[in-house]
Amino acid sequence: MLGNDDAATQYLTGKTQTTLYDKFYPVIKNSFAKVGAEQIWENLIHRYNNIPFTKDVNPDLTDYVTGEALKGVYTIIAIEEKEIRTKLSSRTTDLLKKVLKELPEVRPLYFKRPDSGKLFGIPPRVLEDLAMKKIGPAYFRRGKYSIYEVDTFEKWLTQNPIKTSNDYE
Repeated sequence: MLGNDDAATQYLTGKTQTTLYDKFYPVIKNSFAKVGAEQIWENLIHRYNNIPFTKDVNPDLTDYVTGEALKGVYTIIAIEEKEIRTKLSSRTTDLLKKVLKELPEVRPLYFKRPDSGKLFGIPPRVLEDLAMKKIGPAYFRRGKYSIYEVDTFEKWLTQNPIKTSNDYE
């Protein structure tokens, strides 16, 4: 959850805007063609743009509406993103759970000793005992925590297997 309140939306916009524009444009153009809106708009806007001291308006109605529609889509996404970043309850919706479940699991580079049970099935007390005997895996201290590098720990673990309660079942 790093970055600005709309960092993910900005990234999404950069990666999808052109593709979405290309998908929206023909649908909108087809809708306008059915009722002749494009021609009416173009005639009207050309006259408007010829009025002195007015700010020119895009005479391509399809382009204008497609651009505004996408602005609206990304605005709604940015609002939802901000909710997710600022409200814990917004992080537990069924849709978000589904999206997060489908993301690849991020492997940590380091872990704290209390997390050893959850990550490796090794109770923190076992690592503490090994550290006291100076026969355990390498770690470093950060404040009150013993920090282990995952790769180094796994390498040590393959060379020094530890039986856990699961091994005796």
